[in-house]
Amino acid sequence: MTIEGANSGAAQGRRAVALILSAMLCVLLPFSAGAETEPVQIVEAPEAAPPAPPVPDSYTPEQRDFLAALDRDLAAQDYKTLAQQILDPKISAHLKPALDWTRTGTLNGRSIIVPLIYASLLWELGVNYPQFADFKTSSGIVALYALLVAHADGFKCADPTAPSHRIDVISEQYRAQFATIAAQPELKRRDAINAAINMERTTSELRNDDKYLCRFGMQETLDDLQKHQGEPVAAKPKSAFAGFEIELPRDVNYEPSFLPRDEWAKKQATARAGFPAMLTAFLAKYKTRALHPQTSDLPPDTAPSR
Repeated sequence: MTIEGANSGAAQGRRAVALILSAMLCVLLPFSAGAETEPVQIVEAPEAAPPAPPVPDSYTPEQRDFLAALDRDLAAQDYKTLAQQILDPKISAHLKPALDWTRTGTLNGRSIIVPLIYASLLWELGVNYPQFADFKTSSGIVALYALLVAHADGFKCADPTAPSHRIDVISEQYRAQFATIAAQPELKRRDAINAAINMERTTSELRNDDKYLCRFGMQETLDDLQKHQGEPVAAKPKSAFAGFEIELPRDVNYEPSFLPRDEWAKKQATARAGFPAMLTAFLAKYKTRALHPQTSDLPPDTAPSR
C-alpha cells in the first residue's frame, strides 16, 4: 500500500490522516501501562471493555458501504480481497474506516486475519510517515499478539498442522516488526511483551472458533485432493532448485473442524502460562539475527504441543 500515493495532491486529506494517526497512538497504551517497572509476567486483563467503534453517523454513505464490504469479505472467507481492500485502498476516504475496522476488530477478538492486517497497516503508516515512526512498534506489538493467538487458539483446531503453518507464516512475514521490538531497550521490549500478553488475555473469551487459523493445513489439502480426485491438476515451477508445485483448487467455503472445549482448555492455559518466557526467547533470537545476519537464521517456531 502506498499511502502517500493515495493522498497525493490533497493537503487537507493529509491533515485529516495526521489527525487520525495521532488518535491511533493511544490504542495500545492501556495494555502496556505500568509494564516498565514490572518484570515480564502474565497480567490480569483490565475490567474495561474494548472501545466501541465510531457511531455509523460519523461515516459517509460510501464509507459505510466500504465497512459492510469488509464484513462480507471476512464472513465469506475471502481473505485476499479483504487484505487488498484495506492495504491497497482505492481512495483516501477508506483509510479512516479501515483503521477503525481493524483496530476494533482486533480488540474485540475477531479472526486472527484482522490483527494481522492491522499490524501490516500500522507498519505501512509508520514507514510512510516519519512523524509516526512509533507505529512500527505498535505494529510489532499487534503482530506479537497475533502470534500468541495462534499459539493459544491453535489447540482448538482439529488439524494441528494448520496453526503450525500459520505460526511459521507469521514469523516470516512479520520479521521486520519482530526485529523492531527486539532492537528496543530492555524496558521497552518488556513493555511490548506485556502489552501483547495482556491483549491476548483480554480478548480470550471474545474469540470464537477461527476458520482462518484452522484452515490451510494438511487435512484441507487431503480433502481438496479427495474432492478433485481424477481431475487434471496444474503445475508451475516453484524455483530453479525446488522443482514444481501443484496448484489445487481451493474451496472458499471450506469448513475446518474444531475440538470441544474440554480437549483444549487445559492445554491453552498451560501454554498461556509460558507466554512470557516464550516471547522473551522468541525476540532474543531476532535480536541475535540482527547482530549476526550472516550466521543467524529466522527463529524456528513449533506447533502447539498436543
